[in-house]
Amino acid sequence: MRRRRRPEFHIEIAPVNLIDLVLILLIFFITTTTFLNLKLIEMTFPEAASASAPEQGKRKTVINIDEHGTLFLDERKVTLQELESAVQNLPQDAEVLIGADQNCRHGDFMGVIDVLKGRDINNIDIVTRPKHAGN
Repeated sequence: MRRRRRPEFHIEIAPVNLIDLVLILLIFFITTTTFLNLKLIEMTFPEAASASAPEQGKRKTVINIDEHGTLFLDERKVTLQELESAVQNLPQDAEVLIGADQNCRHGDFMGVIDVLKGRDINNIDIVTRPKHAGN
């Protein structure tokens, strides 16, 4: 009695299909990351006659306080305790730029100053906007 041989199946993966799949995924990720909604911090800075553009040079650490007292460290939302921890990692000669909304509470602003002074960071600039002529 003869045994029948089972037909053998050959499975092949076509590289052209894989390339198409990779290109489709690449297009998907490019388009979705392009349209990410990055939330900008909207603030109105107080006016000052002595306002000037910040000096370019060494990288500055930026701390923003919005009108509700929310703190942002380099555009990342933080609590006061997280800010204290982050400031511990800064060298004492670090340059810090503080931007506070003109409607924020004075206590919130002074809390940030207190954290910086507690670390003996004295190179602090405050963001203002130039005063318009005629005001």
